[in-house]
Amino acid sequence: MSLTSFSVKNYQFTIILFVLALVMGINALINMPRGEDPPFGAPIFIVLAVYPGTSPADMEELVAEPIEDVLYKLDEIKKMQTNCSDGLMLLQLEFNYGVNVDGKNNDVIREVNKIRSSLPEGIVVLDVIRAASSDVAILQTALVSSTATPKELDDKAEELEKLIERIKDVKWVEVQAEPTEEIQIALQLDKMAAYGIGLNQVINIIQANNVNIPGGSVDLGKKRFNIKTNSELNSLDEIRAIVIKTTPQGNAVHLNDIALIRMDKAEETHIARYNGLPAVWVVTALKDRKNIVQNRVEIQKALDIFQNTLPPHIKMETSFDQEKNVRRRLYGLGLDFAIAVSLVLLTLLPLGFRAALIVMISIPLSLAIGLAFLNYTGYTLNQLSIVGLVIALGLLVDDSIVIVENIERFMRMGYKRKEAAIVATKQIAIAVVGCTATLLLAFLPLVFLPEGSGEFIRPLPMAVLLTIIA
Repeated sequence: MSLTSFSVKNYQFTIILFVLALVMGINALINMPRGEDPPFGAPIFIVLAVYPGTSPADMEELVAEPIEDVLYKLDEIKKMQTNCSDGLMLLQLEFNYGVNVDGKNNDVIREVNKIRSSLPEGIVVLDVIRAASSDVAILQTALVSSTATPKELDDKAEELEKLIERIKDVKWVEVQAEPTEEIQIALQLDKMAAYGIGLNQVINIIQANNVNIPGGSVDLGKKRFNIKTNSELNSLDEIRAIVIKTTPQGNAVHLNDIALIRMDKAEETHIARYNGLPAVWVVTALKDRKNIVQNRVEIQKALDIFQNTLPPHIKMETSFDQEKNVRRRLYGLGLDFAIAVSLVLLTLLPLGFRAALIVMISIPLSLAIGLAFLNYTGYTLNQLSIVGLVIALGLLVDDSIVIVENIERFMRMGYKRKEAAIVATKQIAIAVVGCTATLLLAFLPLVFLPEGSGEFIRPLPMAVLLTIIA
C-alpha cells in the first residue's frame, strides 16, 4: 500500500499525526531559543595589554613580541595582527574555522600566562578576550539624574547590576560611564623642604598606613581565632592624621601639615547623557541559545523591584531593548502568514470553500513541522530563520493547489472522494516530488557556505529547506 493510499484510507491516524505535528510546532515556537542574530562561535581572540607611559616602539619590543613568539607555536593559526599605541597593545589572533574554540581558548590563556612573569612589572592589564556573539548587549538601562551625587548614582547602578546578575541566563551585566571620586593629595613642596621630607617617604608612609592583610590565627584549646591586621584608611580625617615624621623636639608632622587633601571627581573617561541629562548605563548581555523574550520578562521583574527603591530625583529609563526588535520580526512573520492565508483563500474560493480550507492547512502545518525541525537540529528563532520561514510561505501552497485541482478534476470525472484523492495524487506525485526537489537544490548551496559567514547565514536556507520538506 502506498503512502497516499494509507493516509487517505486511515484518515483518523493521519489527522492524529497532523495534530501532533502542530502541537510540536507550537511548543517549538513558544520555547525555542530566540534572538536578533543567530549565535556562532568565531575562533577569534583578542590579547589586551595596558602598560601606562610606554611608547608604541617600546610596547612592541617589551610586550607584543614576547607574546607573539609564544602564540606562534600554536597550531591552526590563520592570522595574527598586532596594533601598538601609547601604553596599549591589541593583538588579534584568528584560527582556521572548524577548530575546537574552547580548546583554543584554553591554549591561548595558557601560553599568555606562561610568559606573564617575564613581562615588565608595570603592566596593569593583560587579558585574553574571546570573541562571542553573546557579548552583544540585549538591554541598555539608564539611571538619570541631574542632582544625584556621583557616589549615589554609582551605588544604585551597582545595586541594579547585582539584581540582574541573579537571573540564570544572563551572561554579564556591566556598569558603564559611572562617575567616580578620588582623593587628591596636593603636596606643598616648600613645607616638605622645611621639614626635610622627601616625596618617596610620603608615598611609602601613605601606602603603609592603608593595608588590610590576614595576621594568622591563635589556637586556644579547641577554638581558633583569626587575627586581622587592619590599617585601612576609611575617611579624609584619617588620611590627614597620618604621621609623616617626628621632629627632634618630639612634635609629629602630619600629612595635613604638608599637603592639601580633598575628595574630588576623578578624570572622566566616559561621558553618558540620556536626553541631555547625566546618566549611568547598566548594560545586560544574554547567554547563547537562550530565549530573549522569556528572559526579558524575568529582567523586567528585577527592574520593577529596583524601580520601587529609587529616590524621586533618580529616574530609570530604557534606551535600548533588543527584545522589541525580535517581537517586531515575529509580528512581521505573523502578518505575512495572515496575508498568505487570505490570498490563498481568495484565490481558491472558485474551487469551493472545502478545497480552499484543505490547501490552507498545508501552510500552518508545514511551518509547525519546520519550526520543530529547526528546534531539534539546534537552530534558534532569529531574523535570518524568520526570513527563511517568510520565503517558504510563498512556496508551500504550490503543490497543494496542483494536487487539489487534480482531485477536483477526477471527481468531476465521476470518481468518489477517496478514490479521486488517491488516483489524482498518484498521477502527479513524481512531478510534485521533482518540483520540490528543484526548490531544495536551489537553496542547498547556501547550507554549505564555508567558515563564519556560512554559519551565520545557515539558519535562512535551513528554515526554507526544512519547511518545504515538511
